[in-house]
Amino acid sequence: ARTMTAAEALAGVFHNSADGALALTLPTAAAIVAAMPNYQVGSMFYLWVVNTGNNTITFTTNTGLTITKGHGTATLATALSQLLAFKIVSATAVDVWPVLKAGQ
Repeated sequence: ARTMTAAEALAGVFHNSADGALALTLPTAAAIVAAMPNYQVGSMFYLWVVNTGNNTITFTTNTGLTITKGHGTATLATALSQLLAFKIVSATAVDVWPVLKAGQ
């Protein structure tokens, strides 16, 4: 298991090359909001999660974070990438949409 930091999420690309299943906990909504200077409700950012490891990544929510709508699932198989869209709903809530899944 691993928890992604807000800085990693805001970097735009998260690369995983580890072997073995990975439970990837996304950062808290409060941590994301704190890391976004001058955020506004409705602000968005995107994150590519690239999985080149011999594993499946399972995305796990954190406090104030909801995986919702969009296309795709909360898992990412080996040799796939997933685009996640993050939208600030409030100072304590962020929605995450799995937007696009692509093969490598």
